[in-house]
Amino acid sequence: MRGHESSVFSISVHASGKYAITTSSDTAQLWDLDTFQRKRKLNIRQSVGIQKVFFLPLSNTILSCFKD
Repeated sequence: MRGHESSVFSISVHASGKYAITTSSDTAQLWDLDTFQRKRKLNIRQSVGIQKVFFLPLSNTILSCFKD
């Protein structure tokens, strides 16, 4: 599970156990845990900074929080 340019500081696993989101200050990435393949990558401007990205409990909704 590669692709982050800085250290991962948060991991959120979907209730189904099939997907996970890893978060670092530069990007958040959605992973398929069956294949360990990246499905999506969320990039933002470096100056904004990601605080946290996670699945809401018992839903398919992903919530993202930024420093700005």
